[in-house]
Amino acid sequence: MREPEGRVDVTTGFGDRVALEIATRAELARTSRAGHVLSIVVIRLADADDIVVRDGSISLALRASVRASDQLFRFEVDTIVALLPTTEGLGVFKVMQRVARLADRPFSYAVATAPVDGRDLDSLLYEASRRTEHVTF
Repeated sequence: MREPEGRVDVTTGFGDRVALEIATRAELARTSRAGHVLSIVVIRLADADDIVVRDGSISLALRASVRASDQLFRFEVDTIVALLPTTEGLGVFKVMQRVARLADRPFSYAVATAPVDGRDLDSLLYEASRRTEHVTF
């Protein structure tokens, strides 16, 4: 998992919002050239304190559930965004099932996939905001 230099959230170790913008542009260009998809998963925690309690169980669960090519970003106080190149549908669902099993915390998530749902970060975030899956495994 790689974040642009110096653009890291100190609480989670994930990239920050600026890093998300930079990485999304790069991933969209890469997936477009290769003819692949890019899924953006917006993960909203039930309680912002969950991000740091219990040794950062949400942060640890996310890191343990994604591939090295996936990237994680702290978008807002209670929101994490994951970029999952070449992953859509069932693949995203399986990742989120792993997160739920490991985190032992309630959260909701929403997914948008480029190029079908949008071709830039803003349109993908907008589409994701229109759909939410609640997870309480």
